[in-house]
Order: sequence, then structure tokens, then C-alpha cells
Amino acid sequence: MILQNNKKYFAIIFLLMIICSCEKRNIIDRNQIDIFSKPDSDIVNLSSIATDIIYIPLQTLEESVIPTILDIKCNSVSIIIHTFTDLLFFNKSGSFLYKVSRQGRGPEEYIRLIDFDISEGNDTLLVLTNGKILLYLLTDSGYVFSKSIHMPVDGPSQIDLLSDRRNILLTYNNQDWDKPFRNLIIDFNGDTLNSRLNNYTYNKTKGPIAVIRNENIRYYYAKTPHFKEVYNDTIYTIDQFNNFKPYLILYTHKRALKTRDRAKEKELDINKFVRFLNIFEVTRYIFYGYTYKESNHSVIYDKKLNIKFELNNKINLRDDIIGGVSFLPRFCCDEIMFSWINAAMLKNYVSGESFKESIVKYPEKKKELEILASNLKETDNPILILVKLKE
Repeated sequence: MILQNNKKYFAIIFLLMIICSCEKRNIIDRNQIDIFSKPDSDIVNLSSIATDIIYIPLQTLEESVIPTILDIKCNSVSIIIHTFTDLLFFNKSGSFLYKVSRQGRGPEEYIRLIDFDISEGNDTLLVLTNGKILLYLLTDSGYVFSKSIHMPVDGPSQIDLLSDRRNILLTYNNQDWDKPFRNLIIDFNGDTLNSRLNNYTYNKTKGPIAVIRNENIRYYYAKTPHFKEVYNDTIYTIDQFNNFKPYLILYTHKRALKTRDRAKEKELDINKFVRFLNIFEVTRYIFYGYTYKESNHSVIYDKKLNIKFELNNKINLRDDIIGGVSFLPRFCCDEIMFSWINAAMLKNYVSGESFKESIVKYPEKKKELEILASNLKETDNPILILVKLKE
């Protein structure tokens, strides 16, 4: 009798171990990162995650002056700088190629350059403006207007040309409480192919609607758009059949903004909520920045080693490779992280003691950076900083 009871006891323990093991695997299978879990360590030096860093001056001509970099995109051919009114195209070495400047009220012009996207080979350009999408095609003389594409629902804030080059992804703002969709996929005729409903509608009360910076975060990984909205923890992507798929959860312990918070008549205190500022991803790493209770955090998750690093926000990533300015990613394209600095700031930094006394892995490249900075004018275009990451 005792033997039978012991057998039952061990059988129950074994079963519980299997259940716990399965539950653990399920948690891992959800692709979830707990943003409040303690980092495995801090990270200080750029060489911990990167193998090389390159500074690329963007050619300064009368027709290529960049007052402000509002956004940046790239493909296999070029780097595209979005200013408030224009799109400037440069090759991968920083030489100016061509410019799209079509602000106006004509049928081929945009009132406001809300967003844009470009095909991999530069031949197709989409511009999102008030009430329509403008399609331009590349010719020997630059971009020529092809047609205007009607949107089934007006008011998107982002546009993406999907990898099949035949369809378009539209993303709508979170503060638009009455929009029926969060995303639409349309073809070049404006016909709807798929949609993701807006599950965050609410009854608007009196008072203004607070607009929060980076409510819709979009990034590209494996040449596919990934996007996250402020109301939930899930990053979505699109598969080859144009279906919306959950991709990754950045778990905030229910501390993200809710529609009921936004619907309140009184002023919204956004510091009470977790708000993501940016997300980037490459083969090995996921970078994300967020703010909570007036404290900013920059985190690197190493997918290969399954560990988290947190940056010191006062120094970011110290360039111990060639001795340049501290690095914080602002854009990602094809496994390369981008940032940028204006010419006057780079000249000032390179002439300072911090640069001169820095000990680096590649002294010869440090010397090249010194020569580059000395040849810059303070009024030159910004200089791109490209970081190649470890695989």
C-alpha cells in the first residue's frame, strides 16, 4: 500500500514537472520581452555590439541643403532624407543624386509631405499627403508623376510599399477615436485587400485630444514593416499573403496608455504610462527605448545570447572603435544602425581633448575621422554615422 502511494506521489510530481516545463516553453514561444525585468548588465562601449563605424558626409550643394532631418529611409541604391517639404536622394557614399520638391496644390503636388516610401531599386516613389497618395516613377530626368491613388479611408499617418511592390500599407493615428481601421492594405487602384480593425475606439469627451510623440512606431526588419501602437504591447508584422501577424510582445505589466485614459476630459498625464520612443531590429539585436515616470531607458536585447543590456543615457554607447561621438541609434537599414550629427558639432568634438585622448581599436580610422572633420565647413550638411553590428 505504501509502495503504491509512493508510486502515485512520484507520478504526480513527474506530471507537474512536465506541465511546468511545457508552461515555460509556452512563455518562451510567445516571443515576449518583459521590459521591467532586470538587465543582465549595463553596456558602455560600442565595440561590445559592433565591428565597425563609418562617417559619411552628405554632399552639400545649392539644391541639396538639409535644414533638418525629419526622417530617413534607405534601400540598396540610395539614402533618402526627408526634410519638412522635400526628399533628397544620396548614394551610399553621400553624393547627391536628385531631389523631389513638389509642394503645392496641383494634382501632381503635395500640400504636406506626411510620409513616403520608396521601392528597393528607387524606380517607384509613394508620397502620402492630404487626402491622396501620389505615385512617381523614376526617369532619366528624375521623378515624374504617374497617378494619384485614392484612399478608402482618409487620414493615415504612415505609408509603406510592401515587398511585393504591388500593394500599400496604410497606418492610422491612435488619437483618431472614430476611425474604423488601424491598418489598411490597398493596391495601386485604391482597392482594399485587407484590414485590421480599430479595437480602440472610444467616446470622445470635451477638451483636446493629447497627441503623443511616436504613438505609431514602425521599423523594417528583413525588408518587412513591423509596427506597434501605443495602446498595447504587441508588435505586428505582415506575412507574404498580406495577413497581419503578431510578432513580438514588449510586456509593460499593463502600464501602457488605455483609451479610457485618453477619453477623460481632464488633461492627460502621459508620464504615468510606459511610452515607447523607438524600436529597431537586426538579425542579432533588438533595440528599444521607452520612458516611464519621467525616466528614459535605452535597452539592447541580444537574441543570440538571450540577454538584456541597458545603456547609460548620459553617455549612450562610447565609441572605442575610432573615437567618434557617443552613439545612439536613430534609424536602421539592412543590418546597419544610423545616427547623424551636424558638421559644426563634429568639428568641435574632434578638436576637443576627449577625442585626442581617446584610446581606440583602429587608430588609423581615428586619424581619417580627424581629417574628415578638418575639411568640413560648419554650414555643411549633417554627417551620417553608420554602425555595422556583430552577427
